[in-house]
Amino acid sequence: PVFGHPQSSGGLMSLKWNKKKNLYLEHPVNPDLPTAWKHDDGVCMITIEGSASLSLVKEQIDESLSIAESNLEQYVEEPDNDSRLRTSIEQFSLIKGVFKLINLPSAAMLAEELEQLGLYIVNHHQHKNERELATISGAIMLLMYYLEYVQVKRQALPVLLIPAINEVRGLLAKPLVAESAFFDLANNPPRPDKPGNPAPDVAQIDQTGRRLRHLYQV
Repeated sequence: PVFGHPQSSGGLMSLKWNKKKNLYLEHPVNPDLPTAWKHDDGVCMITIEGSASLSLVKEQIDESLSIAESNLEQYVEEPDNDSRLRTSIEQFSLIKGVFKLINLPSAAMLAEELEQLGLYIVNHHQHKNERELATISGAIMLLMYYLEYVQVKRQALPVLLIPAINEVRGLLAKPLVAESAFFDLANNPPRPDKPGNPAPDVAQIDQTGRRLRHLYQV
C-alpha cells in the first residue's frame, strides 16, 4: 500500500513499515500511480479513507500500539528508565501520522494527545504520575478496540474517542473538545428550499365574502 506526500524535490514518497527499525520509512513511488489529492493550506497530500484502507496498515498499527503498551508497562516498573516511556512516545508519534494519512482524525488527535502527555510525564517524572500512566494505558486499549470497530463496521465514528481525548486533555489542562469537533458542516448537503406560499386568489376571496355576508345577512 502507498501512503505518502510529495517532497520538496517534487517526487512522490510512500510510507512503508520497516520491521527491523519498528517505524515507517518513506520510499519513492511511481509517479504514474493513480492518487487522490487533498489541498490543505497549500500542501498537497494523498487522502485515503480510513474505513476502507485501515486493513492495509492495521497490522503495523497494532504492532506499534503493542510496543507502546509493553514499554509503558516496563516504565511503570522502572520509573527511572525514561527510555521506555520515550519509546512509547515515539510510537504515538508514528501512528499519529498514519492515522492522518488514512483519514482517522479522532484517532490521530488521541495519539497526539498521548504523545504530549508522555512528554509531560518525562518532564515531570519527579511527581507521582499514576493517574497519567493509567490514562495512557486505557487509551491504548481503547484505540485497539476502536480500530477493530472501524475495520468490522467499515465506518469511523470519531465521537467514540472524544471522552478519552478529553480525559487526556484534562490532565494537560487543555480545553475540552466538543462532540461536534469532527463534523464538517461545510460539506453537508444544502437544505431544500421551503415551498413558497401561493399567491392569494382574489376572486375566490371575494366570492367567499359575498356568501358569508348573505349567510349572516350583513
